[in-house]
Amino acid sequence: MVTDLFGQPLSEVIGSSDERFFDILASDSLRKNDLRVLHLGERIESEEINVIESTGETRIYWSVKLPLFNEKKEIVGLCGISTDVTEIKEALEKNRNFSSFYRALSETTRILHQPADHISPQEILSGLSQSLSDLLSTSLFCIGQIPAGGTDVEILSSTGPFQEWMNGIILSSDPSRPGGKGPAGEAIRTALPQPWLLSDPRTPDEIKERGPAFHITGSLSVTSRRREGETILLLAYFNDESMISPETAELFVRIADEVTGLLDRKKDRSIAIRLDQAREAQRIILKELLSAKTEKEIYRILSSVVSRGTKALAVEVLIPGEDCF
Repeated sequence: MVTDLFGQPLSEVIGSSDERFFDILASDSLRKNDLRVLHLGERIESEEINVIESTGETRIYWSVKLPLFNEKKEIVGLCGISTDVTEIKEALEKNRNFSSFYRALSETTRILHQPADHISPQEILSGLSQSLSDLLSTSLFCIGQIPAGGTDVEILSSTGPFQEWMNGIILSSDPSRPGGKGPAGEAIRTALPQPWLLSDPRTPDEIKERGPAFHITGSLSVTSRRREGETILLLAYFNDESMISPETAELFVRIADEVTGLLDRKKDRSIAIRLDQAREAQRIILKELLSAKTEKEIYRILSSVVSRGTKALAVEVLIPGEDCF
C-alpha cells in the first residue's frame, strides 16, 4: 500500500526520509513528531495532512506513533500506524455544509415570507444578508440588482468585513470596467453560477492581493431574472474553500430565486395598494361632489381631495376669468 501511495518500489522507499515523498512543511512536521517519540518516548496520536510530492494530491491521515524498546528499556526505534481518513473527513465536511445549507434555506424562507407589508425590501434583504453571512461564514455577502437593459449593479444589501474594500467598486456586466472583470460580472453575462477560487487565473489581481487579509479563499456569484427583466445578483466571498462547491451554487440559485419572488411580490403589493387608494379617492370625490351645491364648493372639494391624495401642502384651483380659489 505504501509503495502504491508513493508510486515507488519498496527498494526506493526503504532508507528514504519523509522529504522525498512529502512537501517541506509536512515533512518538517512529521520529523518533529518522530523526534518527540524517539527522544522523549512519547506516544503521539494526531491528524496529519500530507501533500504527495509525486502527484500533488492532498491526503489526511490519523497517525499513531509510539516508541520501540529493547530489553534494556532503551528506545531503539518507533512504530508508526497511519490510517487514511481523507474520505471520512470529506464526508464529515459535506455533512457539516449540508447542515449549514438546510439552516440557510430555512432562514431564507422565514425572513422572505414573513408578514411584512410595513417593512421595505431593503430592510428585509439586509436582515437576510446578515443572517446568511453568519451561517455560511462569509467575508462578504451581497445582494444586488441590475435594471432591465442596464449594466451597473445597485447594491440592495451588503454585509461583512470585506464590504469596506468593495464599497469603492461598482459591480457591472461590462467586462471593460473593473467591477465587471470578476465573478459577479461573469455571472451576470453568462447567467450561470460562478464559483471561483482565489487562485483562479480569472480572479482580479486586486482581490488576490487583498483577499488573504480577510481570510478569503474564493467566491461564488449567481443570478436570477425578475419578471420585468431586472437581474438579481448574489455574491459571496468565503473563508472556507469547501463552501465553494456545486452544492453551494445550487443553494444560492434557490436563494436568488426566493429574493426575486419577494421583490416581485412587493411590487405587486405596491401596485395593489395604489389601486385601492385610487378607488377610495374616486369614491370620496363622487360622494362629496354629489353633496356640493355651488361651483366653488366643487372646486374646494377637488382641491381638498387632491391635497389628501398627494400629500401636497397646497393645491390651487384656477377658474377662468376669476382669481385663484
